[in-house]
Amino acid sequence: MKDEEEGLKDEEEGLKDEEEGLKDEEEGVKDEEEGLKDEEEEVKDEEEGLKDEEEGVKDEEEGLKDEEEGVKDEERRMKRKDEG
Repeated sequence: MKDEEEGLKDEEEGLKDEEEGLKDEEEGVKDEEEGLKDEEEEVKDEEEGLKDEEEGVKDEEEGLKDEEEGVKDEERRMKRKDEG
């Protein structure tokens, strides 16, 4: 009888250890998921920053084109003034 009781206690202890191991594993998975979410958020922020940078470059290019157009207009005026 004592052997049977002891066997059941050992089995119960084993099940508790297994349950604790599963809880630890679940916690590890949750931490990993949270880490992945943080990483995903970082990537989104980086992509947004790159889009903003690209937008800034486009605006700058447009500004340079406008400036170039202004210079050409000024050159035409000067040329007409010289001819006239």
